[in-house]
Amino acid sequence: MDSFFRAVSAGWHWTDNLKTEIDFGGGTDSRVFRTQPVTIAGRSTYQTTQSRFKRQTLGFSQQYQFFHNVWFHPHVAAGVNVTWVRQRDEPEQIYFYDPATGTSRIEPRQAGTEQKSVTANPFVAIGYKAYLSDRAFFRNDLRLAFRGGIDETTLRIGLGFDF
Repeated sequence: MDSFFRAVSAGWHWTDNLKTEIDFGGGTDSRVFRTQPVTIAGRSTYQTTQSRFKRQTLGFSQQYQFFHNVWFHPHVAAGVNVTWVRQRDEPEQIYFYDPATGTSRIEPRQAGTEQKSVTANPFVAIGYKAYLSDRAFFRNDLRLAFRGGIDETTLRIGLGFDF
């Protein structure tokens, strides 16, 4: 499941090196098609289901930024991402040939289902902030979120400014 993800973040510097950050993000709708075997009137055929996903996150992190008063600041972070996912499964109609009648048949479409879930996953991140001027910066980091192993990898790229 791939989507374009966008986010807004804000942080508070406690010292030149220690920062608390909060971010809110959302992904574009994504969809996946999957096929599973089914048996109708003793005949094997396949049914396709389209799954649509919508994802939003709220992240909290503590960041340690290396160096003091330089234009390039590598950093490490640890935190938690709370993720809301809405999944809508829409089964397609099943078309199959019925040899008993010698005709093609269509099975009625099944009703779609919707599932919502909320998870909280810890993450670690490594990245940098490179200043373009006294206040404007370019930022890049890589986040690894865990749930019994690495569950999610996010590469974040952005622009920002300091107050």
